[in-house]
Amino acid sequence: MTDRYQPQPLGPRLSAFKVALFLLLPNNLVWSWLLSKSQRLDLLEANKACNDERPDYRPIAYQNGNSFESSAARNNHVDGKWVLRFLETFNPRSVLECGPGSGFHTRMIVEHPSVQNYAGIDVNHSFIDYLEDKLSSLPVDTLAKYQLFLGDVKEIEIEPVDAVIFSASLHHMPDRTEIFATLLKIVKPGGNIFCVEPTHYFPRFLHVLRKVCLPGYLRDKVDGKTPLTTHHFCTWLEFKDVESFFDGKLRIIDVDYDGYRGALIPRIIAKLARMIGLGWPAWLRTSFPIRLFSKRMSIVFSHVRPMTE
Repeated sequence: MTDRYQPQPLGPRLSAFKVALFLLLPNNLVWSWLLSKSQRLDLLEANKACNDERPDYRPIAYQNGNSFESSAARNNHVDGKWVLRFLETFNPRSVLECGPGSGFHTRMIVEHPSVQNYAGIDVNHSFIDYLEDKLSSLPVDTLAKYQLFLGDVKEIEIEPVDAVIFSASLHHMPDRTEIFATLLKIVKPGGNIFCVEPTHYFPRFLHVLRKVCLPGYLRDKVDGKTPLTTHHFCTWLEFKDVESFFDGKLRIIDVDYDGYRGALIPRIIAKLARMIGLGWPAWLRTSFPIRLFSKRMSIVFSHVRPMTE
C-alpha cells in the first residue's frame, strides 16, 4: 500500500503561543474563541485528510490491531462494557455508528439481538472497505440490513434511527454543536445518542503539557512539519453546553467515568460513600474530583419527545 499521507498544516499559521493554547484548552473554547472562521474551515480540511490518510489508521495497525474480530479484547475493555450496557438498556432496532474505525465495537452492535438495521459512517476509506467485507459475510439472521457511508455525517441522507453511537470518534470532530444539530434530525424522538470518549482532564492535560515542553515540538507545529489537527478529548461541561444549546431537545440521562480509581482523592471519596451507605450515587460519579482524574467517559443523550397538546 502506498503511503499517501502528507502532514497538513493549519493555515493561516498560528503563533507558538496559540498552538500551545490550541493543544491545552478544551475543544469548546478552541472552536468558539481561539480560531477564526477561516482557520476553522482550514482545520476541518486538515482533520479530514489526517483521519483518512494516516498510515496507522488502517485496519491492521489501528488500535494495536484490535478490530471487528477482536472479541476477547472488546468484551474486557471498559468501552466494550459501556457499549454492551447501552445496547442492553435501550435495545435499539436501528443504529448509526459514527466513526466505527476497524469495527472494534461494530460486531458487538450488529450481533446484539435487538439490532436489525445498522449504518456506519467514516471518513477513512480503508475502514469502510474493511467493514464492507466483514458485514457482507454475516448471515441474514444476524443482521437484516446494513449501510456504509464514506464521508461526513452532516452530509449523508439516512432514515431516522433509534440510536447513534460514537465509538471514541467524537473527539475527532471539532464542530460538535453542528454535529448534534445533525443528529437531532437523524435520531428518532425518544431515541438516544451514546458517546464513549477519552476525557480532557488532568491525565490528558499532563500528557499534552509534557509534549508541548519537548524541544522543537511547538516549532514543528508552527512550521507545518507535523499536522495541527483536532483530536480534542471531551469534557462534561462541553456536553452540558450542548444540552443547554438545544433548549430541551436533548437531555443527558446517564454518564460514567473510568480511570479515576488509581487517584487517591476519588478513591477515598468512593470508600467513604460506601461506608455510610451511599453506594456509588449518581452525584458522586459526576463530581469534580472524579472528572478531574478520569481518562474516559460514557454519556447518553435522549432526544426528547415533543410535548403533545
